Parts: sequence; structure tokens; C-alpha cells
Amino acid sequence: FDVACTSGQYVSLGVGQRGIDVVARLLDSDGKVIVEYDYDPRIVGDEEVEFVSDQTGNCRLAVEPRQRAARQGNFVITWKGSRVSTEKDKALYESRLLMAQATRLWRSSKYTEALPPADKALAIRERELGPEHPDVGWAVFTLANIYSDLPDLKKAETNYLRAIEIRSKVLGADH
Repeated sequence: FDVACTSGQYVSLGVGQRGIDVVARLLDSDGKVIVEYDYDPRIVGDEEVEFVSDQTGNCRLAVEPRQRAARQGNFVITWKGSRVSTEKDKALYESRLLMAQATRLWRSSKYTEALPPADKALAIRERELGPEHPDVGWAVFTLANIYSDLPDLKKAETNYLRAIEIRSKVLGADH
């Protein structure tokens, strides 16, 4: 899915999952993944895709099933809007890129290297969104995973408990 973008433009899309869990990937002009969007693990739900374009031209969004052997399903891409990006948009997009970097390093077992971008992403989200926003909880959970694998189990536990507390306040205890 191609989106015509101008440099500095904020773009918001929705990817509606209809019977299948999908991952959406924003690609650069060479087809390399810039960032992944895969926050909703359900087979019915929405992936929120927000980014700030750093170039004028087409931005490409690739959507595919999360699991290769997934059952058949559909997805719908919805245009939510675009505008000139604000400083907050730019900061939150930087945070998303930092979280993507931290996650790639963590998945590559480079735990010590994953901490600085994860810490910085969390600090940006706390500053821009407040301490109890779901995106802050996601960043805290990512930090907990990194600490767990270091292993620094005390910091992992502290962060897991904080992530659970944020999630419970935002989504309810039964979620």
C-alpha cells in the first residue's frame, strides 16, 4: 500500500484485522523495514499506524499475517488523515523508532545494547503522554523483557509490575 507523502508530514492509518492477526511494516524506498506495527494480537482488532515522513515521495506499508500458517482472513486499511507534523508527533515517532531498534537488538540477544534506546523511548513517551498511557506501559513491558534476559531479575520484576499496573488502570483488571 503506497502513500504519497511530503517531508515532515504526519500520517495516520488503521489496519483492521478481520479474522487474522497481521503485522504492518513501514518500508523505506529500498524496501527495508523502518518500523513494525503489531500491538494488537487479536484476530479482530485494529493496528494503529502513525508515522512522520522524512522524505517526499511514496511511503510503502506492507501488511502480512503474523504467523505464516495463519488461517485465512482479511484486513482493511483505513485512511485516518494527514497533516503537518507537530513536535509531539515527531517525538512520538522517534520513540517508536527507538522501540523498534531496542526490540531488534533484544531479539538478537544484544540485551545491553537494547537498554539505551528502550530507556530513551520510555522517557519520551512519559514526557509526551504521561506516566499511565498504554504506550508507556508497552515501553515499560519491553524494558522488563530486556532486563529479564540480561538477567537483572529485580529490575525485570519492577518493570513487569509497573506495566501490569498501567494496563490494569487503562484497560481494566480483567483485560
